Amino acid sequence: RVGNEAEEEEEEEGEEEEAKEEDQEIEPTECLTAEDPHFASSAEPSREPHFGTEFWEAPASEMRRLLATWEKAPEPGSLAADAARHVRLPDRNHFIATSFD
Repeated sequence: RVGNEAEEEEEEEGEEEEAKEEDQEIEPTECLTAEDPHFASSAEPSREPHFGTEFWEAPASEMRRLLATWEKAPEPGSLAADAARHVRLPDRNHFIATSFD
């Protein structure tokens, strides 16, 4: 029994040390960050004037590439192809106003 008590005390001490380590604040310089390949790391974002939302502007070439990716048909047997078979746009709602003259 004496050996079991000593082991239990060691386990409790180890758990207390782990809890202390978890409670320590992590400095931002210690965190790993992922760089977004779409934005230059040195580029500062623009800021929307009303709400202060940060945003970046993409070049027209990237927008064309992205739109081309969306417009092409999905690969047969892919998750996107399966979703395309089951998902559709709703029918046109003729009760929604289109002319506000």
